[in-house]
This record gives sequence, C-alpha cells and structure tokens, in this order.
Amino acid sequence: MRLFCLDIEDFKVAKITGVSRPAITGYMSVFGNASAKIASASALKEGEIEVDESHFGARRVRNARGRGVKAPPVFSMLKRGGKGYTPVVKNCSISSILPIIERQADKETTVYTDGFRTYDGLADFSYKQHYRVKHNANEFAIGHNHINGIENF
Repeated sequence: MRLFCLDIEDFKVAKITGVSRPAITGYMSVFGNASAKIASASALKEGEIEVDESHFGARRVRNARGRGVKAPPVFSMLKRGGKGYTPVVKNCSISSILPIIERQADKETTVYTDGFRTYDGLADFSYKQHYRVKHNANEFAIGHNHINGIENF
C-alpha cells in the first residue's frame, strides 16, 4: 500500500518486494478501485468546480500536442479550495463525461471549463452557471473565470 501511495510502477514494486508482477498488478488494481470509491463517496456537490480532460502516458505521437497523445483519457473535476476527482474514462464524449458531472455536482454548481466542444452541452443539462476559457484564443484567465486549479491538479 505504501508503494502504491508513492506511485511506484508495478515492475519496480515487484522487484522491491520480491512478489510476482502479476500479483502486484492485481494489488495495484484493488488499491486503485478502492481509492476511486473513496473519492466518489466524497462528492464535489456544490460551489465552484473546474473541469478538464487530459491524457497521461508514455505513448506520444511525434510533434503532436494535447489530444495527439496516444494514452487513455483522464477526466478531472476539482472543487475550488477542495478535493479533486479523476476517473479514467473510455473517451471524452458527452455521454462519458456528463454522467460523472451529474453524480458529482448539483445543478446549482458553477462549472468552469475550457473550450472543448464536449462541454457545449452542459447548459442543455441545466448547468446554467457554466463559464469557459478559450485556450485556442490565448485566453487563460479573465478574473474569476479560469481553470488554472484543475490544470495544476
């Protein structure tokens, strides 16, 4: 558990502990699922949240930026001044992301996003306080309208 919390790779944990790599991978999966359940139980519910999607992993397409990364997407939500929530999603479509937002945030929640088109539908689903920053127009923060917290998270 300590090595999981230190975010050490499976093969290194196997080498350190002398336990087989498949067994360590199984343990890491159990720990990850338990962490996700705990994070899900502490919902972000109300206030102001920042939402963003990212890709993490070693597989990159040469000279590609942003979504050019060939790795599974990770969707993240961060309550300003509070906790974050980061489930791995199958893709970054509205059908994958909206159920997560609905579980984690009340309709009165103020939502801050970037200009990614998936977030176009948030107003249609009763999130009336939805603010965007348009990174493609070199817009990163306009007063209180930013997603710098989730970018740092």
